[in-house]
Amino acid sequence: MIRNTVARHIFYRLLLGASVLFGSISNFVVYFVAVAEIRDADLCAGFGMIFLLPGSFGLWYGCRWFFSAFFWMLIRDQHPWIKPLHEFGEPFAAIESIESDIKAGPLETWGEPFSFAWANVKPAIVLSPNWLIHFRKTSSVVIPLSDILWIYQQHGRHKNWWGGATDFRTVLIYAIRRGPYLLDLGAGDGARWLGERLVERRPDVLFGDSDEYRDLEKDGVEAIKDYLIDRQEQYRSMSTEQKKDWRKDALDDYLTCVHAWEI
Repeated sequence: MIRNTVARHIFYRLLLGASVLFGSISNFVVYFVAVAEIRDADLCAGFGMIFLLPGSFGLWYGCRWFFSAFFWMLIRDQHPWIKPLHEFGEPFAAIESIESDIKAGPLETWGEPFSFAWANVKPAIVLSPNWLIHFRKTSSVVIPLSDILWIYQQHGRHKNWWGGATDFRTVLIYAIRRGPYLLDLGAGDGARWLGERLVERRPDVLFGDSDEYRDLEKDGVEAIKDYLIDRQEQYRSMSTEQKKDWRKDALDDYLTCVHAWEI
């Protein structure tokens, strides 16, 4: 799945870059042919605005898309969806492990994983038995579920230069290897969907934003890991009904204890 998605992304980007480059070069050819035939300076300036300006932008973006895809075709492990896997060792060995996990199932998805919008993959989440994969437009986040320590939401509003504002919603995940991982899930139900499933799969981790958890973060990863050991032992000793209440409280913390800010 991941290998095929990367291969298709490179192909689409090569195709898009080549198409834009062809259109841009055609613009320049038309302009210079027209200038050779027309001697009117004002008319030539008008042709320049019509053909040279969009041609220049097209040349820039066409080169950027085409040559970045060509580079990834030659050096596949530098592709932005494969590059994050270097932290797990040899990236293609990690891909084999992830794809085997995906095939073993069960698999849960949000959005449209492995689907494309233009030359970029559509934002989506894949949850396999042992991995969380978040595909973004031009990159990915890959986290082993066993590495997760703390997850919370961040809601905010970004002020635009024209006076309006754009709401945004992200999920931050702290893990053993590093953190926070930033998952941009838009304004839909992606954040809730992810929280509900992680509560079921990893009920022992920290959910929601709180001063207590922030103090733990300041003490480092080891402090959070030690804290989670106590939570795991506490959870294992509970009855079925108590575990159900624990998971309900964890989800409530995740949904209500949100870090809000404005840019």
